[in-house]
Amino acid sequence: MPPVDSTGFGDLGPVPGTKILDRLLAEGVIVKFQYDRALVHARRKGIRAEEALLELGDIDEPTLLGKLAARYRTQFVSTEKLSKVVVPPALLRVVPLKVAERLGVCPVLYDRASQTLSVVAGDLETHDLEKQLQLVTNLRSVRVLFARPVAVSALIRKLYAQELDSFQPLLNASRKTEGGLDVQLDYARLGGRSDDVVDFGPGRVIDDASASAPAPETPTIELPPAEKAQGLTIEAGRIPAEASAATHDREAQLELVNVLVALLEQDRGELRGHSAQVTRLAKTVGRLMGMDADALHALALAASLHDIGKAGTYHLTAMNVARYEGHRARAEKTRLAPVKLFEAAKLPDETNRFLAHLYERYDGSGFPDGLSGEAIPLGARILAVVETYLDVTQNEKNPYRRKLSPTEGYAACRENAGTVFDPGVLSVLERVVLGEEAKKRHAERRAVLLVDPSAEDATLLELRLVEQGFDVTVVPDAEGAIRKLEELEFNFVVTEIELPRADGFTLLDAIRGMGAKAPGVIVHTRRGDRETIARAFERGAIDLVVKPASPEVVAAKVEQLSVRKSAAAPAQKRGVHGSLREMSLPEVIQIFSNGRKTGRLRITSGQQRGEVHFSEGMVFDATFGAIRGADAVYAMLALTDGEFELDASFTPTENLIGMSAEGLLLEGMRRLDEAGRDAF
Repeated sequence: MPPVDSTGFGDLGPVPGTKILDRLLAEGVIVKFQYDRALVHARRKGIRAEEALLELGDIDEPTLLGKLAARYRTQFVSTEKLSKVVVPPALLRVVPLKVAERLGVCPVLYDRASQTLSVVAGDLETHDLEKQLQLVTNLRSVRVLFARPVAVSALIRKLYAQELDSFQPLLNASRKTEGGLDVQLDYARLGGRSDDVVDFGPGRVIDDASASAPAPETPTIELPPAEKAQGLTIEAGRIPAEASAATHDREAQLELVNVLVALLEQDRGELRGHSAQVTRLAKTVGRLMGMDADALHALALAASLHDIGKAGTYHLTAMNVARYEGHRARAEKTRLAPVKLFEAAKLPDETNRFLAHLYERYDGSGFPDGLSGEAIPLGARILAVVETYLDVTQNEKNPYRRKLSPTEGYAACRENAGTVFDPGVLSVLERVVLGEEAKKRHAERRAVLLVDPSAEDATLLELRLVEQGFDVTVVPDAEGAIRKLEELEFNFVVTEIELPRADGFTLLDAIRGMGAKAPGVIVHTRRGDRETIARAFERGAIDLVVKPASPEVVAAKVEQLSVRKSAAAPAQKRGVHGSLREMSLPEVIQIFSNGRKTGRLRITSGQQRGEVHFSEGMVFDATFGAIRGADAVYAMLALTDGEFELDASFTPTENLIGMSAEGLLLEGMRRLDEAGRDAF
């Protein structure tokens, strides 16, 4: 079915911000009708649930932000105050635009004495947000303040893209309010002011009284050496010495390494994405062999970095090095390149040991120390097997001069059992790559064509898709995408609309012309306006995600749609079907309405049968047993179990209801709410 991301008209899952509504409802701040109305309004307009409450006037901004700030034990910043913030360019370089967009944060202040960076964020449930920012900025501490997500986004656009009017729509729509625990964002040390004001160091006050006053010279921000002049660099993102400690955020450390390696692998041709694949498979094998969390983390880092500094004519896998003198000679010279290049990063000792002993052989004839059997570090033994297996199955330039099948690839590695490779590791690899689940996955080719002119956006998303097990091909424009579609078969296309020369709509039209062979298309674009979304769905898109959505979200959606094959090929007119346990009927109706669908939605729940007729997204008629019209829709909204299926070949001719889907759902929810109260 054609879902839309939370930044569009709906979602495969709950509306973003639903948990906030749950909390406000439980605390009695809002009532059930306001809760339901906010959800419908949020889906219709493609906004967060709490933003819908504000737009509907069911809560004011100070009350909303105050409740949430109290929960997160921080202070909030009103939209009005945030719109007046002045941030020096040097501070913006500490948190680059891509990092700000991805984490949904914006720097606002910096205390030179304590090396404390203050940022404003719209989502404080992001995992270890302070640690992620500490790792990126290399500053001693980070303080996170709270604001509306749309206000944070507006501040990012204002400061980084110089969109000076980015706050105007928010300020025009909001009510002018005072009070609360609103932070006065300023650069002044404010002795004797109220406790509401936070002391951030040298500068000036930005509040109603001083907003119109001439601004003094912006104070100079003393940044760590790596940030000077060039913003975020590899050194600025270096991994601190304590990274291997159990309390450190391993995922943040590995994330930085993965992004760096993915960027370095841009031009590796057949080996593009190889390190990410090695990392994923090595972690799976290591986990099955009983490695603990620290060892798995060390292995993941070694797998990500194992090829760094070794680029050349030869791919230095353990099998190639064992077979060919030229490979061995080069490996002897470059084997420690990853360790030396990342010496300042203070990698875990185990990571360095795994990398240093990658070319030992199980029979003891390898180098540098001639270790044999279990004397070779387990991570090195795993890495040697996994890298070789993926080389012969994913790289056409391997010694076999073609990509081997999983069975052939495993057999090629097995030939070296007891000499080059650990037989025990090979046995675990066999379970992973030749088990029933793996056989099914390989039989159903999971190929994605990624179309994006931004190398950075494409690289981050490619990395996540590869980790999910997809075979990813990247092209920067529509012409290249069309050529690839003529050459290869793909399950999905993920495309930007803003492409050079021919835009994404041209690509959508070309894909729609492929008929039954058309892959499912997910639009991943910076354009989130209603016209773009409508045109994308009219041309066959099955999902739409508005940037800056995290790569994890997009990859998860591709995975979901891969499982839901009924939604993956709308051009085949097989109809859309699903379970009411996974997606409620109001959500289904809302999605079909926003997607401007035409057809007959059949609902089955036990012995009960019903239908809802759509024409260009409008609900024309409905039946449920002996009930017909709007009352039939109201009755079916109470169903929580059953199946639904859309027959796209049906076209209604008479509009017997005369209400929009939104109107039907609002009235239906009101009736359900009343019925629930009457039951008590």
